[in-house]
Amino acid sequence: MTRPTRSIQLACAAAAACLLALVPAAQAGVPHTPFKVTPATAGTSSLITASWKVDRRLKRGEGFGFELSVVPSGSDAGALDGYNCVRYADSRPRVVRKGSVLRMTFRPGAGRFGPEPWKTWCPGTARVLLFRYPQRTDTNVSRFLGLRTVPITLAPGEILPFTSTSIKVTLLPGSTLTATATGRPDRSTPVTGVLRGVVDGPFAPNRDIHVISLAGALTPASFAPDPLCPDTTPPATFDAVPASSAMLLKASGDTTWNLTLNGAPSQLFGCGPAGPLTGTTTLALAGHVGPKGLLELQQTASVPGIALPGGSQGGLAASLVLNVDLSGTG
Repeated sequence: MTRPTRSIQLACAAAAACLLALVPAAQAGVPHTPFKVTPATAGTSSLITASWKVDRRLKRGEGFGFELSVVPSGSDAGALDGYNCVRYADSRPRVVRKGSVLRMTFRPGAGRFGPEPWKTWCPGTARVLLFRYPQRTDTNVSRFLGLRTVPITLAPGEILPFTSTSIKVTLLPGSTLTATATGRPDRSTPVTGVLRGVVDGPFAPNRDIHVISLAGALTPASFAPDPLCPDTTPPATFDAVPASSAMLLKASGDTTWNLTLNGAPSQLFGCGPAGPLTGTTTLALAGHVGPKGLLELQQTASVPGIALPGGSQGGLAASLVLNVDLSGTG
């Protein structure tokens, strides 16, 4: 059996929530078949254990199992979007004889099919359900037997880890792109643009900040054609490739940004080949936080050795002045 994807897990959690909506409210506190869940109140790193003394016999091929889904208190499941925390877990159906105890311990990050990337429960209400599966190998078909709920709360001062925070990077006045080639005048242009990404991990004092999935474009104001290539011009915008564009803001103050752009270096330079953009070009930007911090961060990069027509070579240089907004509201 293959391991389920994250989307399948979320779908399972949603399905569990839908099922609960069909269960009469009176059954929420007293399930059909009493079972125990400990602790009575859990933290985001707690082990949650469900145990039930089996009071009925199984038919051939059947099994019993527990499922756990977390629903945010006073809201819908969408309120957990953007949090990289565990909201669903289940157990492999087991054959348990009448009179024996079925016990399952849920640990955040320890999935049924192996380790999960996140090691923290989402805060809210954990709804632990007991099911009977007519076929142990098919958990998509089940018979609901009981429900218990356990609140999962943050400890005082605890911040939910791995919160996805939106980041906005704005190019400020003074940002330029420059094309150089031996024997020809430099071509320099102001450049503007806004890129957005997310922080890959929690904010923490004196820790590096990794920004990923930066999407957006740099827009040259007036990038003149190269004299060697008068019939070919640079693209109107230099578009970022989100999957390959990431920024690292180190606690030391050093900053790096691998900004990958659509288009081969010669196309961004303005010497073709003609037609649609092909390939990519990476600006390996680097800098250090100055007196104005992230309000005015300077980074530079160069791309040398660009093959041009006639066997010549050129280069691109970027000097960017950035405002990096970590507020999550940009």
